[in-house]
Amino acid sequence: MADKKKTRNMFKVCRSISFILILFSTYSCNSPQQENTTEALTTEANPSSYHEVSVDYASQFRIIYKEGYKIVEVLQPYPGAKKSLRYLLLPKDMAVPENTEADAVVRIPVREMVSFSTTHIPALEMLGAAEVLSGFPGTDLISSAGMRRRINEGEVQDLGAANGINIEKLMELSPDLVMAYGMGPQDKSLRSLERTHIPVVLNADFLEQSPLGRAEWIKFTAAFLNKEKEADSVFSYIRDRYESLAALTSDVSERPSVFSGVVYNGTWFMPGGKSWASVFFADAGGKYLWSDNGEAGSLQLSFEAVFNKAHKADYWIGAANYPSLQALEEADSRYRQFAAWQQSNVYTYTAREGETGGNEYLELGYSRPDIVLADLIRILHPTLLPDYKLYFYEKLP
Repeated sequence: MADKKKTRNMFKVCRSISFILILFSTYSCNSPQQENTTEALTTEANPSSYHEVSVDYASQFRIIYKEGYKIVEVLQPYPGAKKSLRYLLLPKDMAVPENTEADAVVRIPVREMVSFSTTHIPALEMLGAAEVLSGFPGTDLISSAGMRRRINEGEVQDLGAANGINIEKLMELSPDLVMAYGMGPQDKSLRSLERTHIPVVLNADFLEQSPLGRAEWIKFTAAFLNKEKEADSVFSYIRDRYESLAALTSDVSERPSVFSGVVYNGTWFMPGGKSWASVFFADAGGKYLWSDNGEAGSLQLSFEAVFNKAHKADYWIGAANYPSLQALEEADSRYRQFAAWQQSNVYTYTAREGETGGNEYLELGYSRPDIVLADLIRILHPTLLPDYKLYFYEKLP
């Protein structure tokens, strides 16, 4: 039994590290200049006019409101993309406007959709539209208690692995929309969807470089559901709370030093100095040791390079999801040479798991940066939030 538990824990560690590589490996984005995200809407042409939203923090999408319909544009749909993607959002009974180019036509409001990422799920739940999700590849990864109930009741179908999705089952579901993410034009999981003739929309929230920018993608999802008003309200709350928390650390005189990441296949993956992780550490009142680096994505470093710079660091935050200091040491005995390890100042985001092992941080954390920031402030400056209890993070025993 002990061996099985150890094997399961190591599988979870490897799965977490693999996901970290995707999340840290965002790319520096030379996307088109963000334009005004709204255009005038003629209410006479659409009696039930849309609630127009502006996009103020996210840099990778925009929404244009036309006479009775919308255009959603993803400016950089995947890392290194040279061309944006445009999605035409039309009411069910509206003809496609003349001289309008689009990469996909989606009939709105979407009543049924399939998603490819757990990070898309919180938006549906916060918008009061959890019932829209009908299929997901690898449902064991989902941590949300409410969504797990829907899975157990057969309302959300498991479509296999994301890189080997069950196309026949997807076609049987016949959703209005597949919300996916892509790593490039040769992405096999996306190419396999071409023959379904189901509209596929790429959600590129993972390419955002700021916590609030990523959270604002709730407005992207909302546009397909005609729930922009709800999205405005939810995001405003998250933004205001995040900014009020960040204000707590604006004048701190001492900023504890921080580093992150772990070794994977001989390489230490560290968030770049312009990444969302770096922004989090700065807003939490920390001194991120790689903050002077100009990369927005992941740095690939040797153990020696990290040790030389971080061996005396105060905190090690984001050590994959190893369950203990001992497990870290067993993975690589050199980890114990860090002062943070020796002083038990190592934290992971493993405090909350779903019933089938899904990590709640990897699902909800990117939609709720205010909670992540509160956690980090409590770790780095506990006197600023004396009564707050950590939500996502926990100290390794």
